[in-house]
Amino acid sequence: MLGSRSVGSSSGSILISPASTLGTTLLSTGVLAIYDAYERLLDCGAQARNSVKDVGGDIRVASVADPFGNVIGLIQNPHFRVKE
Repeated sequence: MLGSRSVGSSSGSILISPASTLGTTLLSTGVLAIYDAYERLLDCGAQARNSVKDVGGDIRVASVADPFGNVIGLIQNPHFRVKE
């Protein structure tokens, strides 16, 4: 596999592949104010993936990537109550 490397020890080895060859899991967290949360994450060093988008029913979503490339989703859904 291109870009892969094997890391081993006396008990075995694992294959490490670049993230670009793997699937992505998106964990979304509910927020009360998506624009504020999105901008705060960007200010803290996250990279924009998908800007805030209204997907209907007053539900808004967005996503960023942390410095390690993990994708973090945000969702503002007025039909669900977010614990404060």
